[in-house]
Amino acid sequence: IELARAGGVVIDSWVLPWLYRGGFNIWLKAGAEFRAGGMLCQNCLEELIRAKVAKEWEETSSISPATTT
Repeated sequence: IELARAGGVVIDSWVLPWLYRGGFNIWLKAGAEFRAGGMLCQNCLEELIRAKVAKEWEETSSISPATTT
């Protein structure tokens, strides 16, 4: 939100119109199969990001992850 308020940036987010009213929306028309493929790619990317963050947290945290016996 701070970046949007500062201006001079392009932010691609489907939730931004509900969080920040100072921008504008561009809606693209696409078929359901194409949109579903985009959602799948976003979910994969989000999963990769979560895995990376979890790994970085484990590497920098002083608390060891739980182990199973």
